[in-house]
Amino acid sequence: VNYSYSPEGRYLINDYHKILHTKNIRSYLDENTMTPYCYGEMYDSTINMESYKSYSHGLEDMRLFEYMGELYFICTNVNYNPDGKNRIIIGKYDIEKLAYSECRILEPPTDTRCEKNWIPLVFGEELSFIYSWSPMTIGRLNTDNKLEIVNTFEVTEPFFQRVRGSTTFIKNEDKLLGVVHYSEECSPRQYYHMLVELNPDTFQPLRYSEPFCFQHYGVEFCIGFTINELSKEYIFWVSKKDNDAAMLTIPISSILLSRTFTI
Repeated sequence: VNYSYSPEGRYLINDYHKILHTKNIRSYLDENTMTPYCYGEMYDSTINMESYKSYSHGLEDMRLFEYMGELYFICTNVNYNPDGKNRIIIGKYDIEKLAYSECRILEPPTDTRCEKNWIPLVFGEELSFIYSWSPMTIGRLNTDNKLEIVNTFEVTEPFFQRVRGSTTFIKNEDKLLGVVHYSEECSPRQYYHMLVELNPDTFQPLRYSEPFCFQHYGVEFCIGFTINELSKEYIFWVSKKDNDAAMLTIPISSILLSRTFTI
């Protein structure tokens, strides 16, 4: 990204016209150390969608997931949407050609100003998305690329009315596990994170952890998560103030799923 934050939490944008720019880099991870190597910038020209004048350009908060044997991405974006609203874009992600394909804008269940943090859930040949957390709503795309809510769980636990998705969910024994976050709108904005466990068949939320921070108080965002079974550690990929990315390893025993959802 071409910006940073002031100590008070204001954007410091490195652009004459004060436009936010996001670029995405593909890298491979060493299977033993999980550290990245072989960097390559993804070609925005392969998005193959008309770009409009906007305060923000690029594919933001990108997550990768596998569906029907192919690699896909999901992200948020402004400049490819003609009405200038934040919308979700989905498409295929080619790691060898550094290319996107079959990109399309997804419409939310109701018209909103800003869409972010839809989390893909794959079950067999069905692709679903966590759309909100209180209530927890799960949707699927119709033939017009609009999300239709197909299941709802009445989540009333503290904090969850502000919770948003962070990472995709991964298998953890016989359950699914992922990271969510919420923020306090102070100056600078403060992020908190939790681990959440889901039923792998119904996606019903089961348990969650106490809120925690990774490295500091302020803006930090976790978009990648996995488990090292050999070392019994969680691995998180976290950005500090939307840049300065870091990989963190934390013993599984350090974050307990100590709270149970009441559904």
